[in-house]
Amino acid sequence: MHLAKRVLRWLPAFLWQAALRAARPRTCAYAALAALAVAGRVAGEPTVDSLRAVLQSSPTDSIRVNVLNQLAFELHRTDPHQTRAYVSEALDLATSLDLTACTARSHQVFGIYHWTQGDYREALRSHFIALTLYEGLGDSSGLARSYNNIGAVYYSRSLYDEALDYFMKSLSIYENRPITPEVAFIYINIGVIMRLQQNYDQALSYYLKALDFYRQEGYDRDRAAALAGIGAVYLDRARYDEAIEYYRKALEIRNAMGDRSGIAACLQSIGVIHQRQGRSALALESLTSALTIAADLGNRNLLATTHVVMGTMLVQLQRFDQAERHLESGLRLASDIGGRRVAMEAYRGLTEVATSRSDYRAALRLHQQYAALSDSIYNAEKTQAIEDMHAKYEAAKLESEIRDLHLDSEKKDVELDRRRVELSKQRIVIYSLATVFVTIVVFSILLSRQLSQNKRNAILLARQNHQLTRQQEILNRQTAELTQLNATKDRFFAIIAHDLRSPLASLLSTTKSLSDCCDSVDGQSLRHYLETINTSAARLHRLLENLLQWASAQSGTLHAEVGTVSVRDAVTEVVGVLCDTAEAKGVALSSSVAPTLRVVADANMLRVVLRNLVDNAIKFSGGGSEVSVTAAEVDGAAEITVVDHGVGIPATDLANLFQLDRSPRTRGTTGEQGSGLGLTLCRDFITTLGGRIWAESTHGQGSTFHVVLPLSRG
Repeated sequence: MHLAKRVLRWLPAFLWQAALRAARPRTCAYAALAALAVAGRVAGEPTVDSLRAVLQSSPTDSIRVNVLNQLAFELHRTDPHQTRAYVSEALDLATSLDLTACTARSHQVFGIYHWTQGDYREALRSHFIALTLYEGLGDSSGLARSYNNIGAVYYSRSLYDEALDYFMKSLSIYENRPITPEVAFIYINIGVIMRLQQNYDQALSYYLKALDFYRQEGYDRDRAAALAGIGAVYLDRARYDEAIEYYRKALEIRNAMGDRSGIAACLQSIGVIHQRQGRSALALESLTSALTIAADLGNRNLLATTHVVMGTMLVQLQRFDQAERHLESGLRLASDIGGRRVAMEAYRGLTEVATSRSDYRAALRLHQQYAALSDSIYNAEKTQAIEDMHAKYEAAKLESEIRDLHLDSEKKDVELDRRRVELSKQRIVIYSLATVFVTIVVFSILLSRQLSQNKRNAILLARQNHQLTRQQEILNRQTAELTQLNATKDRFFAIIAHDLRSPLASLLSTTKSLSDCCDSVDGQSLRHYLETINTSAARLHRLLENLLQWASAQSGTLHAEVGTVSVRDAVTEVVGVLCDTAEAKGVALSSSVAPTLRVVADANMLRVVLRNLVDNAIKFSGGGSEVSVTAAEVDGAAEITVVDHGVGIPATDLANLFQLDRSPRTRGTTGEQGSGLGLTLCRDFITTLGGRIWAESTHGQGSTFHVVLPLSRG
């Protein structure tokens, strides 16, 4: 039992170290990404597909180099083979074009590629070359990224002193500048290193700087990571109240974000703190919750460590059966994932369980397995220590080689400067000879320009004449339009002055006569007066209606309400309205329309057109003649025909029939007057509805008016 208590006191601290070692690739990736994301992708840049599309049309210049570098970075985790191909092409092209900044970026991306492949030596070589190039350019941002990248590689090699040195160099470049996400990442990286070195006060200082930035800028996920880091520092220092406070803050944020992996990690840490404070029930509750989430997520590393922590705690509580189940589960998972330290502690706990049951043979076997695993871990740590020493030596040697290359490059630059001076002297002689030649050429050019100027002046004059001609044509066209508008205006006022006055005069005369002899008038005379009044009023009404509709059409206030209209209904309505007029003249009025024929039109406009056409046909037909209205489908459209056998239209008037300013004014067979406005209105309405209207006539034999409108298929 005493062994279990000693193990339980020591185990949480070990599990933090074991969890850190198991998570080291992920922590390394996090630290590296703080730098590598700056060297590669920038927020809002194109995706892989769009970058490849740009690459297809990119010429051999700096744009292509930048696209290649960006593509290489985007693919460095998912397609290493393609990454190497892209960055190799970018480096070759940047070198051939002498693009120093692009060359530095290519080396930087090459370093990322080698880092993801675990080739840390080549990763360092690439990053040191990039660092040297950025130093030559005086590019402080490039230097900061390179320092941070080198620190990340050293961290991956467990060379924490060297990693911290380069992180500090990167941070020094950002001094006296506003804090950015890149700087906050560096704070986190430094905090991780200093905690591993047990420099807790400094670790807390950098974690708190990062936390303050994340809180102000609203980076919740990163703020939770900083809070958890602070909690880990306090846990290492056995300041459990502060540790649990920061872990609970991190847990609150991760709960709000739904970050289940982060929730499980916080719960495990809180369980360890409760265990150290002797709160076994709370510890088991937190660890059980962490275990449930880890199982749902399939996080075997977290499952293994949590099972072993719970098993060891249950041994202390003498709940050996439950302890054995958790320890065996943790042992199986640790064996699967290669977690040797976790497996070793599982063997230690199972030995205690077997001892409590007096099963000494099993206890001896388990202890032997524990001892063998402990020796294996000890040997591995010694081997790792030797490898770390060798890595330090290699890194120092590599840095020295890069510096030597930089010195050689500087010597070459000096030699190039000397050669440039010699070339400059040669150029002076060449330029002197060239000056004489240029003087002769300039004189020739001036003479040629004078001749060219004369030619251009002639061309310019011709263009101006052409423009004047075009302006004259435009002026003539506008004059003709104004003349036509003026004629239309005159005709319009003539209609108002004469055609509107005539029916009003007739109406006034008739009513005056009726008023004078109202006492002595007989029934037949009264009927005659009333018929005269009705005729004048009807003429006046039709004229006013046409005038108002024509004025609306001309002013643009009349809008067609297009829909499906039955032709038969429209024709029937118009024939019904005008049948009395036809009967009064002795004209037979008939119609023949299929009941299913429908057009796309404005119903009111169609009725106005039909009324004007039928009214004109009656007006110019004599007694005993016939006016017929027919409609049928012709060539995919509806054609409406109004036929009369009246006086007809002379050929000279037929062309101007639908023009208000030139349409003929002919009286009807019984002296009816016409304004010519009705046919103009018909043309405007039919054009608005997308149709056609025309007339065919033989003078003395009658006329036929055709209206074509689009069919309705509904």
